[in-house]
Amino acid sequence: MRCLLTTALFVLAVPAFGQENEAEKLYRAMEKKVQPAKSLKVVWETEVLEGGKGGKSEKVKGVGHLAEGNKTRFEIEGTFTGIAMKSLLVSDGKQMIVKQTVDGKKEEPNGGPRATPASLNINAAAILTRASALQSSSWIGFGDPGAFDAIDKKLPASAFKLGPKERIGERETQVVEFIVEMGPDE
Repeated sequence: MRCLLTTALFVLAVPAFGQENEAEKLYRAMEKKVQPAKSLKVVWETEVLEGGKGGKSEKVKGVGHLAEGNKTRFEIEGTFTGIAMKSLLVSDGKQMIVKQTVDGKKEEPNGGPRATPASLNINAAAILTRASALQSSSWIGFGDPGAFDAIDKKLPASAFKLGPKERIGERETQVVEFIVEMGPDE
Protein backbone atom coordinates (compact mmCIF):
# COMPACT_ATOMS: atom_id res chain seq x y z
CA MET A 1 0.00 0.00 0.00
CA ARG A 2 1.20 3.49 -0.74
CA CYS A 3 0.01 6.37 1.37
CA LEU A 4 0.92 9.90 2.37
CA LEU A 5 0.90 11.26 5.88
CA THR A 6 0.26 14.86 6.70
CA THR A 7 1.50 15.51 10.18
CA ALA A 8 1.36 18.59 12.34
CA LEU A 9 3.93 18.93 15.09
CA PHE A 10 4.36 21.64 17.67
CA VAL A 11 7.97 22.73 17.74
CA LEU A 12 8.78 24.05 21.19
CA ALA A 13 11.17 26.86 21.96
CA VAL A 14 13.15 26.66 18.73
CA PRO A 15 14.47 30.01 17.50
CA ALA A 16 13.07 31.32 14.23
CA PHE A 17 15.29 31.21 11.13
CA GLY A 18 15.20 33.17 7.85
CA GLN A 19 12.22 33.21 5.53
CA GLU A 20 13.51 30.61 3.06
CA ASN A 21 12.63 27.07 4.18
CA GLU A 22 11.76 28.26 7.67
CA ALA A 23 9.33 25.38 8.27
CA GLU A 24 11.90 22.74 7.30
CA LYS A 25 14.63 24.42 9.38
CA LEU A 26 12.34 24.43 12.44
CA TYR A 27 11.50 20.78 11.85
CA ARG A 28 15.17 19.74 11.48
CA ALA A 29 16.10 21.68 14.63
CA MET A 30 13.32 19.87 16.51
CA GLU A 31 14.61 16.51 15.24
CA LYS A 32 18.10 17.30 16.55
CA LYS A 33 16.70 18.29 19.96
CA VAL A 34 14.70 15.05 20.24
CA GLN A 35 17.69 12.72 19.65
CA PRO A 36 19.48 13.27 22.99
CA ALA A 37 16.33 13.94 25.07
CA LYS A 38 16.12 12.00 28.34
CA SER A 39 12.35 12.37 28.42
CA LEU A 40 9.82 13.33 25.80
CA LYS A 41 6.07 13.72 25.46
CA VAL A 42 4.60 13.96 21.98
CA VAL A 43 0.95 14.52 21.12
CA TRP A 44 0.03 14.17 17.45
CA GLU A 45 -2.70 13.96 14.89
CA THR A 46 -1.96 12.44 11.50
CA GLU A 47 -4.03 12.48 8.34
CA VAL A 48 -3.50 9.39 6.21
CA LEU A 49 -4.24 9.72 2.50
CA GLU A 50 -4.69 6.15 1.33
CA GLY A 51 -3.29 5.70 -2.16
CA GLY A 52 -1.57 9.10 -2.09
CA LYS A 53 -3.01 12.49 -3.00
CA GLY A 54 -6.70 12.33 -3.76
CA GLY A 55 -7.09 9.10 -1.79
CA LYS A 56 -9.40 8.44 1.12
CA SER A 57 -8.52 10.54 4.17
CA GLU A 58 -8.38 8.98 7.63
CA LYS A 59 -7.17 10.36 10.95
CA VAL A 60 -5.02 8.75 13.61
CA LYS A 61 -4.05 10.47 16.86
CA GLY A 62 -2.08 9.59 19.89
CA VAL A 63 0.24 10.46 22.72
CA GLY A 64 3.69 9.07 23.42
CA HIS A 65 5.74 9.34 26.61
CA LEU A 66 9.41 8.38 26.59
CA ALA A 67 11.48 8.48 29.79
CA GLU A 68 15.04 7.63 30.74
CA GLY A 69 15.65 3.92 31.21
CA ASN A 70 13.48 2.87 28.22
CA LYS A 71 10.28 3.61 30.12
CA THR A 72 7.64 4.18 27.49
CA ARG A 73 3.88 4.56 27.06
CA PHE A 74 2.10 4.97 23.72
CA GLU A 75 -1.63 5.35 23.18
CA ILE A 76 -2.80 5.40 19.57
CA GLU A 77 -6.36 5.62 18.24
CA GLY A 78 -7.92 6.07 14.84
CA THR A 79 -8.86 4.48 11.55
CA PHE A 80 -6.42 3.10 9.05
CA THR A 81 -7.47 1.49 5.77
CA GLY A 82 -11.05 1.56 7.04
CA ILE A 83 -10.24 -0.39 10.21
CA ALA A 84 -10.88 1.20 13.61
CA MET A 85 -7.98 0.56 15.95
CA LYS A 86 -6.63 1.38 19.39
CA SER A 87 -3.17 0.45 20.52
CA LEU A 88 -1.33 0.65 23.82
CA LEU A 89 2.36 -0.05 24.38
CA VAL A 90 3.76 0.15 27.92
CA SER A 91 7.32 -0.55 29.06
CA ASP A 92 8.80 -0.28 32.54
CA GLY A 93 12.27 -0.44 30.99
CA LYS A 94 12.61 -4.19 31.48
CA GLN A 95 9.35 -5.69 30.22
CA MET A 96 6.88 -4.36 27.66
CA ILE A 97 3.40 -5.28 26.58
CA VAL A 98 1.40 -4.30 23.51
CA LYS A 99 -2.39 -4.44 23.53
CA GLN A 100 -4.57 -3.59 20.57
CA THR A 101 -8.24 -3.42 19.70
CA VAL A 102 -8.85 -3.86 15.98
CA ASP A 103 -12.44 -3.49 14.77
CA GLY A 104 -13.61 -4.07 18.35
CA LYS A 105 -11.61 -7.29 18.85
CA LYS A 106 -8.91 -7.31 21.53
CA GLU A 107 -5.51 -8.62 20.51
CA GLU A 108 -2.16 -9.05 22.16
CA PRO A 109 0.37 -9.00 19.28
CA ASN A 110 3.42 -11.19 19.88
CA GLY A 111 1.82 -12.75 22.98
CA GLY A 112 2.09 -11.36 26.49
CA PRO A 113 4.89 -9.40 28.14
CA ARG A 114 8.32 -9.60 26.55
CA ALA A 115 11.74 -8.07 27.14
CA THR A 116 12.02 -4.40 26.29
CA PRO A 117 14.45 -3.93 23.38
CA ALA A 118 17.50 -1.83 24.29
CA SER A 119 16.76 0.49 21.36
CA LEU A 120 13.08 1.08 22.22
CA ASN A 121 13.21 4.78 23.02
CA ILE A 122 15.71 5.83 20.32
CA ASN A 123 13.60 4.07 17.66
CA ALA A 124 10.37 5.45 19.12
CA ALA A 125 11.73 9.01 19.10
CA ALA A 126 12.85 8.66 15.46
CA ILE A 127 9.48 7.26 14.42
CA LEU A 128 7.59 9.97 16.31
CA THR A 129 9.38 12.72 14.42
CA ARG A 130 8.16 11.29 11.10
CA ALA A 131 5.34 8.84 11.08
CA SER A 132 3.76 9.58 14.45
CA ALA A 133 0.72 7.49 14.96
CA LEU A 134 0.70 5.59 11.72
CA GLN A 135 3.50 3.30 12.79
CA SER A 136 1.79 0.87 15.11
CA SER A 137 3.26 0.23 18.52
CA SER A 138 4.47 -3.17 17.33
CA TRP A 139 6.92 -1.39 14.95
CA ILE A 140 8.51 0.64 17.74
CA GLY A 141 11.65 -0.77 19.31
CA PHE A 142 12.53 -3.32 16.68
CA GLY A 143 15.21 -2.13 14.35
CA ASP A 144 18.48 -0.38 14.04
CA PRO A 145 19.61 1.73 17.02
CA GLY A 146 20.73 4.25 14.35
CA ALA A 147 17.08 5.02 13.61
CA PHE A 148 17.63 8.77 13.27
CA ASP A 149 20.27 8.18 10.60
CA ALA A 150 18.03 5.83 8.58
CA ILE A 151 14.70 7.66 8.95
CA ASP A 152 15.26 9.96 5.93
CA LYS A 153 15.47 6.94 3.64
CA LYS A 154 12.56 4.94 5.11
CA LEU A 155 10.14 7.81 5.72
CA PRO A 156 11.22 10.93 3.79
CA ALA A 157 9.58 14.19 4.87
CA SER A 158 8.77 16.96 2.39
CA ALA A 159 6.38 19.84 1.63
CA PHE A 160 7.07 21.62 4.92
CA LYS A 161 4.65 24.41 5.78
CA LEU A 162 4.35 26.70 8.78
CA GLY A 163 1.06 26.56 10.63
CA PRO A 164 -0.18 28.93 13.32
CA LYS A 165 1.86 29.96 16.36
CA GLU A 166 0.34 28.89 19.65
CA ARG A 167 1.16 29.15 23.34
CA ILE A 168 1.36 25.97 25.38
CA GLY A 169 1.69 26.97 28.99
CA GLU A 170 4.39 29.63 29.04
CA ARG A 171 6.06 28.47 25.82
CA GLU A 172 5.43 29.82 22.38
CA THR A 173 5.17 27.01 19.82
CA GLN A 174 5.09 26.86 16.06
CA VAL A 175 3.06 24.27 14.17
CA VAL A 176 4.98 22.68 11.30
CA GLU A 177 3.02 20.62 8.79
CA PHE A 178 4.72 18.20 6.42
CA ILE A 179 4.11 15.14 4.28
CA VAL A 180 5.72 11.72 4.74
CA GLU A 181 5.51 9.30 1.86
CA MET A 182 5.61 5.62 2.71
CA GLY A 183 6.46 2.90 0.27
CA PRO A 184 4.63 -0.41 -0.12
CA ASP A 185 6.67 -2.26 2.51
CA GLU A 186 6.20 0.24 5.37
